[in-house]
Amino acid sequence: MIRESHMQRYPKPCSIVFSIVLFAASCSVAAFAQKRGFQPEDVYLLQQIADPQVSPDGKTVAYTVTQIDKARNRRQSSIWLVPVDGSAPPRKMTSGNSARNPRWGPNGTLAFIADALEPPADAPQAPEQTNRPETWPPARPEPANPRTQVYALDPGGGKPTRITNFKDGVSRFNWSPDGTRLACVVKTADHTPDSDSKHYKSTVYKFDGQGWADTRHNHIFLVEVKSGKPTQLTGDPMHDDNDPQWSPDGKWISYRSTNSSPELTTVLGVDDVFLLPVSGGAPQPLAQGRMYASDPRWSPDGKWIAFAAAPSVEEQAQLWVLPAQGGTPRLGTELDLFPSSITWSKDGQVWFTALERGAQPLFRADPQTGKTLRVLAGNRFVNNVELDDKQRRIVFVASSSEHPAELFSADFDGKNQKQLTHHNQALVEQIATRPATAFSYTSVDGLTIDAFLIKPVNFQPGKKYPLVLNIHGGPNGMWGYGWCSDCQMYAGQGWAVLLVNPRGSSGYGMKFQRAVALEWGGKAYQDIMNGVETALAQNPWIDKDRLGVTGISYGGFMTNWIVTQTDKFKAAIPISGISDFVSLEGTRDGAFGHSRDFGGDLWQAFDHYWKYSPVRLASKVTTPVLLLHGEADYRVPASQAEEYFRALKHFGKTAELVLFPREPHSPGAYEPKHQVEHLQ
Repeated sequence: MIRESHMQRYPKPCSIVFSIVLFAASCSVAAFAQKRGFQPEDVYLLQQIADPQVSPDGKTVAYTVTQIDKARNRRQSSIWLVPVDGSAPPRKMTSGNSARNPRWGPNGTLAFIADALEPPADAPQAPEQTNRPETWPPARPEPANPRTQVYALDPGGGKPTRITNFKDGVSRFNWSPDGTRLACVVKTADHTPDSDSKHYKSTVYKFDGQGWADTRHNHIFLVEVKSGKPTQLTGDPMHDDNDPQWSPDGKWISYRSTNSSPELTTVLGVDDVFLLPVSGGAPQPLAQGRMYASDPRWSPDGKWIAFAAAPSVEEQAQLWVLPAQGGTPRLGTELDLFPSSITWSKDGQVWFTALERGAQPLFRADPQTGKTLRVLAGNRFVNNVELDDKQRRIVFVASSSEHPAELFSADFDGKNQKQLTHHNQALVEQIATRPATAFSYTSVDGLTIDAFLIKPVNFQPGKKYPLVLNIHGGPNGMWGYGWCSDCQMYAGQGWAVLLVNPRGSSGYGMKFQRAVALEWGGKAYQDIMNGVETALAQNPWIDKDRLGVTGISYGGFMTNWIVTQTDKFKAAIPISGISDFVSLEGTRDGAFGHSRDFGGDLWQAFDHYWKYSPVRLASKVTTPVLLLHGEADYRVPASQAEEYFRALKHFGKTAELVLFPREPHSPGAYEPKHQVEHLQ
């Protein structure tokens, strides 16, 4: 879907809804297996593991660890190293301001993006006589106003050395195959405005998490590692370029580009994949006619490019392979799933992860036949996959419903799995968690619907417990076996948690995902409510008189909608939710983005947009509602919460509104103090 001080002038979110009989269970939870339940403040202790990168010799993994600096109210990322074989504990390589995007040069130099850095006090010191590669950059003065730049670091230790010096910093980069150049993504100004007014000619002029657009766009630059000299490769003012990937021979760069031209009437699916000659020349589009194109990745022999894209705006993204010198893309897998973490092994196999029925396995596909195998499966989420061809090992990040993410490795056949990091061990040793247990039922029109139930941490047979229905976003999200802080927090309070994957969810194929069209408040609503009835019937220990409902984004919409349809729930907390599709279409960042689900744009299907707008039925609500929303939410503007709140108050309903200053659409991106307050 990160900044400074704690707000004081808004009411506490727990003031009214949590005083209702629904949540009469004490917040003081009895010990479960000598541990306490997960609490909102525990997010300060969580450490997020991401972006593993294997060194050229196949022996070391560089990765990032992100945790909260409570005193500074910000998230801090650092670069760590650990042996692929797990023979030694991880060691921290950076400190100071955040560092991310670690990338190994072909000669073993480690580069990354950061502000000005110092090595941690306990980092190893490089010997005085280091055989640094010829391309090791000489020291250069720091920029007057440093933004995020690329730094290089001798893995043996020492102080990082800056390579780039862009006024507005670098957001992403990759090494050339010979280690002499970097392909960097840099924001550039297309012109210097004479005033601070904003003049737009395109539908694309704001984006959640970034705000209203300025005159800058992402473009790709080449940077000489030795001299730091930059050369701009792309510069179309109507495109934002990202994710540059070098061809194995170093002559081409593939990248993803987002169109923002004035003639756009919708921002839905406007990404394409381009191929650019490094020596100069016009970019060549590779995925024309396909929507949501992303993640271009070269085969080791340079003959093919794999990428994700949808055949049309009405469909979900799939895995495609394309001849690098031009031709027609073809499907690279027999699976009807949405690919991510796309990469190649040297034997010409395409590896990718995909959501599948509550889990996220790792797959290996033969792009010539489409035949696909599950390599890493089980009740967990696998992501951030990196292949070590030399050692024939897979490095990946994985989490389960009971354990936050850590770094692992395994053989190419999925065997001999080994946990490489234990960054969250201290937290796990303190808290009690509960697994997600799956069950299925049949929808009104014959679809199989999966749901997951998490018991309270203090569960005792013979007792009754409240239940929280938690609805995912999307609608093409998916609940399952991954770590969910919110869910474990509810369980830690002594409540059961119900997670349903209604039609529209990912992980069940394109037909299931697209079955949500015209059914946001219809059969999708019925799918969810049938899950509630099934859970109550199968688990008599759930107290049917103490049911609550919440959800974020699409889940926030569905929460708003549910309380207009039933009085089954004693409390509702819509988060970043839609209440009025008519006003939303002209104010959100994704202009007219509901056409594929609502049978046309606002003018073509006005009655349908208004039919499923919860604000239309505000007079029918009897459930107390607490609306939580970020003031800087551009995906679902805060005016959506305002409309619903005012409508509910107009009809004399019990409602409260909490707005979080400066915050975007996803509460996971809130500044830490707001995130904790939001959970409280």
